[in-house]
Amino acid sequence: MEYLNRSGIKHEKPEPRGEGRCVLYHKCIEKKWWTEAVSTAAWIINRMSNSVTAKTSYEFVYCTKPQLKNIKVFGALGYANIPDEKRRKLDAKAFKCRFMGYEDGVSRT
Repeated sequence: MEYLNRSGIKHEKPEPRGEGRCVLYHKCIEKKWWTEAVSTAAWIINRMSNSVTAKTSYEFVYCTKPQLKNIKVFGALGYANIPDEKRRKLDAKAFKCRFMGYEDGVSRT
């Protein structure tokens, strides 16, 4: 808290739980995915600019702007590629899946 005060940062406690609940309801996703929905909401909130400083929480922590070019909609349907070595000639090249959040430590660029 002391660092926040010295830096002129107003401490706010965003509540991503509400956003996570809305996402689950809107996308008709089972409640067992609630943790991923809340984590994704927090991931996005941390990359939204602050009205006071025009910087994101991410920028304050990592001293660089977040990359948002590959941002995805939670629960969006998509297709994941099946590598050549894991399929035979007439097998499907992809399978249908749903985006369920960002994994820590994985590059999104």
